[in-house]
Amino acid sequence: MNMNRRIKKLIDEINVTDKVCVRSIVSAFEKKIKKNINKYIDKRGLEDYILKSVDYIILYYIWKNCNRSIYIEDILIIMYSFYKLEEFYFDNNLFDLKNSFDIVNNSNINYLIINSLYIINE
Repeated sequence: MNMNRRIKKLIDEINVTDKVCVRSIVSAFEKKIKKNINKYIDKRGLEDYILKSVDYIILYYIWKNCNRSIYIEDILIIMYSFYKLEEFYFDNNLFDLKNSFDIVNNSNINYLIINSLYIINE
């Protein structure tokens, strides 16, 4: 993946702070998404499953500003649910969804996503 330096710096901050490898988490997540997409006959609206630079910025923004501790995969599930994929249903056997509803209902993540999309689209 060809990430520019600014994006790499953001990802590196998450990696160091959370002691994770964001790129590996994202890659594994994208593979699960692709595996799930292959079950669909009509794949329209599902082409945008790979994170782009702007998505990494949104991921970082949410990670940095969420008012509760949150795992990267949980952020990805919510991002994909909110704006990345249309008419996509997460398979409970592939994705750990147990925290997603709690995060949406008990954090500022909705505000963060809406705010970041608003800023990007201005």
